[in-house]
Amino acid sequence: MSAVDPVFTVNAPKPIAVVPAGELEVAIYESPREMGLASAVAIAAEQCRLVAERGETSLQLMAAPSAFPFYEAYVGLAQVSGELQEAIGQTHFFQFDDYLLPAHHQASFRFLLTHELFAHLADWYDSQKVHFFQPDIGDPAAACEAYTDLLLAHGPDLMLKGQGEDGHWGFHQPGTAIDGEPGFITVEMNEMNLSQQMRDHPTLFRKPADVPRQAYTANVPLFMRTRELVEDRRSRARRWMQAGRCWNIASEGACLRRRWRSWTRYGRRPTIRRPRRRSASSCASPSRRWASSTSEGRRCAQQRLRWYRPTVAHSSPSSTDLRRHRMSTQTQICSAPTFEAITERDVMVPLRDGVRCATDLYFPARNEQKAEGQFPVVLQRTPYDKANSAATGRYYAERGYVAAMQDVRGRYQSEGEFYAFAHEGPDGYDVVEWIADQPWCDGRVGTLGQSYNAAVQSALASLNPPHL
Repeated sequence: MSAVDPVFTVNAPKPIAVVPAGELEVAIYESPREMGLASAVAIAAEQCRLVAERGETSLQLMAAPSAFPFYEAYVGLAQVSGELQEAIGQTHFFQFDDYLLPAHHQASFRFLLTHELFAHLADWYDSQKVHFFQPDIGDPAAACEAYTDLLLAHGPDLMLKGQGEDGHWGFHQPGTAIDGEPGFITVEMNEMNLSQQMRDHPTLFRKPADVPRQAYTANVPLFMRTRELVEDRRSRARRWMQAGRCWNIASEGACLRRRWRSWTRYGRRPTIRRPRRRSASSCASPSRRWASSTSEGRRCAQQRLRWYRPTVAHSSPSSTDLRRHRMSTQTQICSAPTFEAITERDVMVPLRDGVRCATDLYFPARNEQKAEGQFPVVLQRTPYDKANSAATGRYYAERGYVAAMQDVRGRYQSEGEFYAFAHEGPDGYDVVEWIADQPWCDGRVGTLGQSYNAAVQSALASLNPPHL
């Protein structure tokens, strides 16, 4: 083996076309997946650079189905890059916006971020540096003020943001002033916002009355202070056709990029990389307002203003399996961790017929060593791959529980053959009693899970294990 550590370099996909647009560049990509990878490479490279220079950085994230290609690409980069894994551990993560919804609501942006992104990064992020906005706990106005102070204390350095179908940024409509004090604020939803949310979440928001009428978001002056901006937005086909006629382009993805002169406390304005599928115009300048039409945008360009309405096509998420074992972020944001977490993977638990089930055990720890003493245990048995429950396991371990995440018989790392529901009662009974007999268990075992994981609980509970 070489004495030099191996180096693995990832190059972003090349756009199939780059169209100049004044001070902007519109980069056209073949697909949303390539746009997501280009965005992830840009964010990851800057993230690693800032951590190397300053020791830490911050990343503000949007949460929407249009961001799923970025999440997927970013997680993929983290899985193969030790440097990015270390950078993730030194990054403060923030939300871009959210509704006044409980964190376990499936349309809550905290919910989307937890299950579509952070569940996959559980081995690397620092839970003390993941800062969820919590408007549903206490006074929302006080939560906005506290979140503003926290965000400004750590940046903002990097941002992944979205572009609405009517050109809004974080529920801010074109025409919103971009000067003023940065902050996290309350905004009213308009009819376009309501319609877009119904399309994003058709099973959750079936009619306009189901959509929250207010949202909380970073205001325009706050995200204008970001060093590096990456946009990802989808739109309907007619907008792409309109944009294509305007820019005389015809492809499936676009990325807008612009560097600004010195403005922020870091010495320069943000870089904007806006992945797009159907393109459009763009405005991001120290102007007093945004233009509201193509003709007005062109006129404003002569006054050193830039109008923007970039868009990107919808890409279906590829992480549907992860949704089947969602953890409750309602609990996650209500208690503070008191331990570190340490993991023992693929512990083989014997069943009565000799088959062994693979189990990941998450222990409370201090200074990277298991904490002394006995603890209650939380058990989840799943056919969906226990590795996807890492965030849940870490969460409970950091709060004084031993968490046992197990593949049921015949699934993933476990032995035997899988027959749905056939063995879950006896197998669950054996696992509960094995756990209760371990020196780190205080004799109390609880279970959790939903969907198939809930049926597993009912099956073993019907046999009444002594330590359940």
